[in-house]
Amino acid sequence: MKSKSGILVALTLMAASAAKGMKVKAIFGVVQSDAWAIYSHVDTAIRKPADLTGKSVVLVVDHKPMIDLLLKLNGLDPTAIQLRLVNPATRGTIFAQRAADGLLAISISSGTSMGGGETTSMLLSAYGVNLLGQGLIASEAFLAKRPDVARRFLKATSRAFRETALETNMEEALTVAHQMSGTTTKTVESSREEWKNTIIRLVSKNAPGKPVGWMSDVDWRDTMKTLREMGRVNTDIGLGQLYTNEFIPAN
Repeated sequence: MKSKSGILVALTLMAASAAKGMKVKAIFGVVQSDAWAIYSHVDTAIRKPADLTGKSVVLVVDHKPMIDLLLKLNGLDPTAIQLRLVNPATRGTIFAQRAADGLLAISISSGTSMGGGETTSMLLSAYGVNLLGQGLIASEAFLAKRPDVARRFLKATSRAFRETALETNMEEALTVAHQMSGTTTKTVESSREEWKNTIIRLVSKNAPGKPVGWMSDVDWRDTMKTLREMGRVNTDIGLGQLYTNEFIPAN
Protein backbone atom coordinates (compact mmCIF):
# COMPACT_ATOMS: atom_id res chain seq x y z
CA MET A 1 0.00 0.00 0.00
CA LYS A 2 1.47 3.33 -1.09
CA SER A 3 0.52 6.97 -0.85
CA LYS A 4 2.36 10.27 -0.89
CA SER A 5 2.12 10.21 2.89
CA GLY A 6 3.04 6.67 3.87
CA ILE A 7 3.93 3.15 2.77
CA LEU A 8 2.76 -0.13 4.34
CA VAL A 9 5.82 -2.25 5.15
CA ALA A 10 7.17 -4.85 7.55
CA LEU A 11 8.18 -2.82 10.61
CA THR A 12 11.11 -5.13 11.30
CA LEU A 13 12.56 -4.30 7.87
CA MET A 14 12.06 -0.59 8.52
CA ALA A 15 13.72 -0.89 11.95
CA ALA A 16 16.75 -2.66 10.51
CA SER A 17 17.03 0.00 7.81
CA ALA A 18 16.70 2.84 10.33
CA ALA A 19 19.44 1.27 12.45
CA LYS A 20 21.69 1.47 9.38
CA GLY A 21 20.97 5.17 8.94
CA MET A 22 17.87 5.38 6.77
CA LYS A 23 15.82 8.40 7.86
CA VAL A 24 12.37 6.83 8.13
CA LYS A 25 9.87 6.35 10.96
CA ALA A 26 6.82 4.24 11.66
CA ILE A 27 3.72 6.43 11.98
CA PHE A 28 0.87 3.89 12.29
CA GLY A 29 0.90 0.29 13.51
CA VAL A 30 -1.31 -2.25 11.75
CA VAL A 31 -0.29 -5.79 12.76
CA GLN A 32 1.04 -4.91 16.20
CA SER A 33 1.17 -8.19 18.10
CA ASP A 34 1.58 -11.93 17.52
CA ALA A 35 2.90 -11.10 14.08
CA TRP A 36 4.38 -14.48 13.08
CA ALA A 37 3.26 -18.08 13.39
CA ILE A 38 4.12 -21.56 12.19
CA TYR A 39 1.06 -23.09 10.54
CA SER A 40 0.72 -26.87 10.34
CA HIS A 41 -1.64 -29.56 9.16
CA VAL A 42 -3.85 -30.77 11.99
CA ASP A 43 -2.84 -34.41 11.61
CA THR A 44 0.86 -33.45 11.97
CA ALA A 45 0.26 -30.50 14.27
CA ILE A 46 3.05 -28.25 15.53
CA ARG A 47 1.57 -26.74 18.69
CA LYS A 48 4.78 -26.09 20.66
CA PRO A 49 8.47 -25.81 19.74
CA ALA A 50 9.24 -29.40 20.81
CA ASP A 51 6.81 -30.61 18.12
CA LEU A 52 9.19 -29.29 15.46
CA THR A 53 11.59 -32.18 16.04
CA GLY A 54 11.44 -34.54 13.09
CA LYS A 55 9.24 -32.14 11.11
CA SER A 56 9.83 -30.01 8.01
CA VAL A 57 8.99 -26.30 7.72
CA VAL A 58 8.83 -24.24 4.54
CA LEU A 59 9.80 -20.58 4.75
CA VAL A 60 11.25 -17.65 2.85
CA VAL A 61 15.04 -17.41 3.01
CA ASP A 62 14.97 -13.98 4.68
CA HIS A 63 12.86 -15.35 7.55
CA LYS A 64 15.26 -18.12 8.58
CA PRO A 65 16.75 -16.06 11.47
CA MET A 66 13.33 -16.20 13.16
CA ILE A 67 13.35 -19.99 13.19
CA ASP A 68 17.00 -20.07 14.25
CA LEU A 69 16.19 -17.85 17.23
CA LEU A 70 13.07 -19.86 18.12
CA LEU A 71 15.13 -23.06 18.22
CA LYS A 72 17.89 -21.42 20.25
CA LEU A 73 15.55 -19.87 22.82
CA ASN A 74 13.74 -23.17 23.31
CA GLY A 75 16.79 -25.44 23.45
CA LEU A 76 16.09 -27.41 20.27
CA ASP A 77 18.63 -29.11 18.04
CA PRO A 78 18.50 -27.37 14.63
CA THR A 79 19.71 -30.54 12.89
CA ALA A 80 16.54 -32.35 13.99
CA ILE A 81 14.35 -30.04 11.87
CA GLN A 82 14.25 -29.80 8.10
CA LEU A 83 13.97 -26.24 6.79
CA ARG A 84 12.88 -25.77 3.19
CA LEU A 85 14.02 -22.31 2.05
CA VAL A 86 12.02 -21.08 -0.93
CA ASN A 87 10.75 -17.90 -2.55
CA PRO A 88 7.43 -16.34 -1.43
CA ALA A 89 5.59 -17.47 -4.56
CA THR A 90 6.02 -21.19 -3.90
CA ARG A 91 5.85 -21.63 -0.12
CA GLY A 92 2.05 -21.79 0.04
CA THR A 93 1.87 -24.40 -2.73
CA ILE A 94 4.52 -26.55 -1.06
CA PHE A 95 2.61 -26.47 2.22
CA ALA A 96 -0.78 -27.10 0.58
CA GLN A 97 0.65 -30.11 -1.29
CA ARG A 98 1.92 -31.47 2.05
CA ALA A 99 5.52 -31.37 0.90
CA ALA A 100 6.21 -29.70 4.28
CA ASP A 101 4.66 -30.17 7.72
CA GLY A 102 4.74 -26.50 8.63
CA LEU A 103 4.74 -23.04 7.09
CA LEU A 104 6.17 -19.85 8.61
CA ALA A 105 3.84 -16.94 7.81
CA ILE A 106 2.29 -13.74 9.14
CA SER A 107 -0.24 -14.80 11.75
CA ILE A 108 -3.20 -13.12 10.05
CA SER A 109 -3.15 -15.76 7.30
CA SER A 110 -6.23 -17.92 6.83
CA GLY A 111 -6.44 -21.66 6.33
CA THR A 112 -8.28 -21.05 3.07
CA SER A 113 -5.48 -18.92 1.68
CA MET A 114 -3.04 -21.75 2.36
CA GLY A 115 -4.72 -24.10 -0.06
CA GLY A 116 -7.56 -25.43 2.03
CA GLY A 117 -7.59 -28.15 4.60
CA GLU A 118 -7.71 -27.74 8.34
CA THR A 119 -4.69 -26.06 9.91
CA THR A 120 -3.48 -25.02 13.33
CA SER A 121 -0.88 -22.45 14.30
CA MET A 122 1.81 -21.79 16.88
CA LEU A 123 2.53 -18.13 17.61
CA LEU A 124 6.26 -17.38 17.76
CA SER A 125 5.58 -14.62 20.30
CA ALA A 126 4.41 -17.27 22.79
CA TYR A 127 7.92 -18.74 22.76
CA GLY A 128 10.17 -15.69 22.91
CA VAL A 129 10.24 -14.34 19.35
CA ASN A 130 8.46 -11.00 19.76
CA LEU A 131 8.21 -8.90 16.61
CA LEU A 132 5.94 -6.17 15.37
CA GLY A 133 4.24 -6.93 12.08
CA GLN A 134 3.25 -4.35 9.49
CA GLY A 135 2.68 -0.64 9.65
CA LEU A 136 2.80 2.65 7.80
CA ILE A 137 6.09 4.52 7.56
CA ALA A 138 7.21 7.88 6.20
CA SER A 139 10.48 9.69 5.70
CA GLU A 140 11.64 12.08 8.40
CA ALA A 141 12.01 14.77 5.74
CA PHE A 142 8.38 14.44 4.72
CA LEU A 143 7.13 14.50 8.33
CA ALA A 144 9.14 17.64 9.03
CA LYS A 145 8.07 19.38 5.83
CA ARG A 146 4.41 18.30 5.60
CA PRO A 147 3.14 17.36 9.07
CA ASP A 148 -0.33 18.63 8.16
CA VAL A 149 -0.55 16.16 5.28
CA ALA A 150 0.60 13.31 7.55
CA ARG A 151 -2.12 14.18 10.08
CA ARG A 152 -4.86 14.35 7.44
CA PHE A 153 -3.70 11.10 5.88
CA LEU A 154 -3.74 9.25 9.19
CA LYS A 155 -7.08 10.75 10.15
CA ALA A 156 -8.58 9.26 6.98
CA THR A 157 -6.65 6.00 7.42
CA SER A 158 -7.74 5.59 11.02
CA ARG A 159 -11.37 6.22 10.11
CA ALA A 160 -11.15 3.67 7.29
CA PHE A 161 -9.78 0.99 9.61
CA ARG A 162 -12.43 1.69 12.25
CA GLU A 163 -15.35 1.70 9.83
CA THR A 164 -14.33 -1.38 7.84
CA ALA A 165 -13.89 -3.25 11.13
CA LEU A 166 -17.62 -2.86 11.82
CA GLU A 167 -19.61 -6.01 11.06
CA THR A 168 -22.21 -3.95 9.20
CA ASN A 169 -19.58 -2.62 6.76
CA MET A 170 -17.28 -5.63 6.42
CA GLU A 171 -18.85 -7.42 3.44
CA GLU A 172 -19.06 -4.24 1.38
CA ALA A 173 -15.46 -3.39 2.25
CA LEU A 174 -14.24 -6.86 1.24
CA THR A 175 -16.11 -6.67 -2.06
CA VAL A 176 -14.60 -3.27 -2.86
CA ALA A 177 -11.13 -4.49 -1.89
CA HIS A 178 -11.39 -7.46 -4.24
CA GLN A 179 -12.65 -5.28 -7.09
CA MET A 180 -9.82 -2.79 -6.63
CA SER A 181 -7.07 -5.37 -6.28
CA GLY A 182 -8.25 -7.62 -9.09
CA THR A 183 -7.04 -10.57 -7.06
CA THR A 184 -7.76 -14.10 -8.22
CA THR A 185 -5.66 -15.99 -5.70
CA LYS A 186 -7.79 -15.20 -2.65
CA THR A 187 -11.45 -15.76 -2.02
CA VAL A 188 -13.68 -13.38 -0.11
CA GLU A 189 -13.79 -16.07 2.58
CA SER A 190 -10.03 -16.08 3.12
CA SER A 191 -9.89 -12.27 2.99
CA ARG A 192 -12.63 -12.08 5.59
CA GLU A 193 -10.74 -14.38 7.96
CA GLU A 194 -7.48 -12.48 7.46
CA TRP A 195 -9.18 -9.13 8.00
CA LYS A 196 -10.77 -10.36 11.25
CA ASN A 197 -7.35 -11.57 12.37
CA THR A 198 -5.98 -8.12 11.57
CA ILE A 199 -8.70 -6.20 13.43
CA ILE A 200 -7.69 -7.68 16.79
CA ARG A 201 -4.11 -6.53 16.18
CA LEU A 202 -4.88 -2.91 15.26
CA VAL A 203 -4.50 -1.91 18.91
CA SER A 204 -1.45 -3.12 20.84
CA LYS A 205 -2.03 -5.36 23.85
CA ASN A 206 0.45 -3.05 25.58
CA ALA A 207 -1.56 0.10 24.81
CA PRO A 208 -5.14 -0.68 25.84
CA GLY A 209 -7.54 2.20 25.40
CA LYS A 210 -5.35 3.91 22.82
CA PRO A 211 -6.59 4.69 19.29
CA VAL A 212 -6.19 2.33 16.35
CA GLY A 213 -2.61 2.40 15.06
CA TRP A 214 -1.07 3.66 18.34
CA MET A 215 2.31 2.00 18.99
CA SER A 216 3.83 1.02 22.34
CA ASP A 217 7.36 1.43 23.70
CA VAL A 218 7.10 -2.12 25.05
CA ASP A 219 6.42 -3.61 21.60
CA TRP A 220 9.25 -1.65 20.03
CA ARG A 221 11.72 -2.60 22.77
CA ASP A 222 10.79 -6.27 22.40
CA THR A 223 11.12 -6.04 18.63
CA MET A 224 14.55 -4.41 18.78
CA LYS A 225 15.74 -6.96 21.36
CA THR A 226 14.61 -9.78 19.08
CA LEU A 227 16.23 -8.19 16.02
CA ARG A 228 19.52 -7.92 17.91
CA GLU A 229 19.26 -11.56 18.96
CA MET A 230 18.62 -12.47 15.33
CA GLY A 231 21.66 -10.49 14.21
CA ARG A 232 19.55 -8.13 12.12
CA VAL A 233 20.45 -5.04 14.17
CA ASN A 234 23.93 -4.48 15.57
CA THR A 235 23.70 -0.89 16.78
CA ASP A 236 21.76 0.92 19.49
CA ILE A 237 19.05 3.27 18.27
CA GLY A 238 16.59 5.30 20.30
CA LEU A 239 12.91 4.49 20.06
CA GLY A 240 12.26 8.10 19.07
CA GLN A 241 14.23 7.44 15.90
CA LEU A 242 12.04 4.46 15.06
CA TYR A 243 8.47 5.57 15.53
CA THR A 244 6.08 8.33 16.51
CA ASN A 245 2.42 8.46 17.51
CA GLU A 246 2.35 12.22 16.94
CA PHE A 247 0.22 12.06 13.81
CA ILE A 248 -2.40 9.52 14.99
CA PRO A 249 -5.78 11.13 15.73
CA ALA A 250 -7.24 10.72 19.21
CA ASN A 251 -10.51 9.32 17.88
